[in-house]
Amino acid sequence: MSKPSDLCFFILKKSSSQGKKRVSFQRVFEDYYLLSHETLYVDRKWSVHICYHKASGTKRAVKIIPKKSEYELESLLIEYQVLASLDHPCISKLYDHFESKINSYLIIDTVADSNLYSFLRETEFIPESDLITIFMKLFKTIHYFHSKGICHKNIKLENVFFEKSSGFKNFKLVNFNLAEKFNQKTNFCLPEIRRINGKDAFKTKTNNCSYKFTKKVGTPIYLAPEILDGKYDERCDIWSSGILLYILLSSQLPFKGKNILELFNSVKTVKPNFSSKIWEKRSQVSIKLVQHILSRIEIRPSAFEILKNEWFQEHSPQLTVNEFKHLHNSIRVFSQYSLLKQVIFYAIVVNMQSFMFKNYEKYFYAFDFLNQGELLKPEFVTIYKKFTRFDTIEIHRIFDSLDIFENQQITYSVFMSSILPIDLIVTKKNMLLLFDNCNHNQNECIDIHDFQVMIERLFKYNNSLNSKVKGQAISCFQQDFSQKVSFNELFQFLKS
Repeated sequence: MSKPSDLCFFILKKSSSQGKKRVSFQRVFEDYYLLSHETLYVDRKWSVHICYHKASGTKRAVKIIPKKSEYELESLLIEYQVLASLDHPCISKLYDHFESKINSYLIIDTVADSNLYSFLRETEFIPESDLITIFMKLFKTIHYFHSKGICHKNIKLENVFFEKSSGFKNFKLVNFNLAEKFNQKTNFCLPEIRRINGKDAFKTKTNNCSYKFTKKVGTPIYLAPEILDGKYDERCDIWSSGILLYILLSSQLPFKGKNILELFNSVKTVKPNFSSKIWEKRSQVSIKLVQHILSRIEIRPSAFEILKNEWFQEHSPQLTVNEFKHLHNSIRVFSQYSLLKQVIFYAIVVNMQSFMFKNYEKYFYAFDFLNQGELLKPEFVTIYKKFTRFDTIEIHRIFDSLDIFENQQITYSVFMSSILPIDLIVTKKNMLLLFDNCNHNQNECIDIHDFQVMIERLFKYNNSLNSKVKGQAISCFQQDFSQKVSFNELFQFLKS
């Protein structure tokens, strides 16, 4: 999962004398990163710039948020906690966080050079095949963070980035600063696994929705009608995505108005128009899908239900026999590593730049055919049964050897740790990142205290904190390295 480098230094404390919150800080951004003159984005309340990690030279982006009000501090904390708890190929990584007296600094991914807004301006007509690729990734991403109890609330053209020159790889949804958490257990649409005729069958279980949010936030043209009424839930993200789809299919806005009041009235009373000539060039399947998405909240589908629409069915990623053989060999090697080695590989991977995974993320999607954003044991068994003659017990053993958190699921970054080539993971640059993040004493070794801090970080936002696994990893460190390990010793340990 995406982990900041040092969670323990971002703490909201209450002053007993004044009853106000303040942020404590210890580390200094300038000690670790060099801020460049290249600015990526400027907003009224924050800006994004290119920066470079001093020890390794790694290129990152930094979101700088001035501390002007209590509201901005709360908004920062929300985005910080949300990004730190998510681990998905289409969500920008949070690597680190720093505080000064006047600014907060979020160290994040450098996103691709194109977003949907610029793509629309440069392209007169976007083929449906391209849109299917884009929106399959978008709805997979939405389903993932909805299942984690997170609502984005600001999905729009400007917040979706990708590399159009490479088949929309490195797709990223950004800016979770308006996000809000909710209790997803009360009403969420989840796949239900049942045994039918001796086989696993995947069905959908949906409960009725109760309204969770009242705060009217977002970008006006993307706001769902229920937001305007001040009673809504996470399906406002589905509506915003439907607006995106309508715009990209037609190069038109579904709702218009001379002013903000007219626009809002149109959203609440007018049905989208599909009579213009541009829609004659679009499939009836795509039109019906947009109509279904831009419907009343009571009948609006979830992201999981949308992904079952026939528009997406022929575009689900599939593995070839040779691809599976290669993946299985990598997984087999990783499964034989000690827990200590697996944990360190994972710690390196969560700090690697996302673009390094872009040729491998398709394998994760092929395994994750339930679109959960995490691999579940039934999915893993189904894929292995398709390509091997292994019995279920053996497949479970392989799965369990990858489940280093012991919570019956394999996260995206754990899966990447198991399939990426070792020469891509264990590099001098990646090792310098790991050492700089762990070595708080700024000496030439990682000692047992540094390792314990790293372990706390890796497990902090995992849904099932397992004290036994954490203790085992620390014990393995003491056994293999005594009380400390040098850069060269660790490098050779990981390469062996």
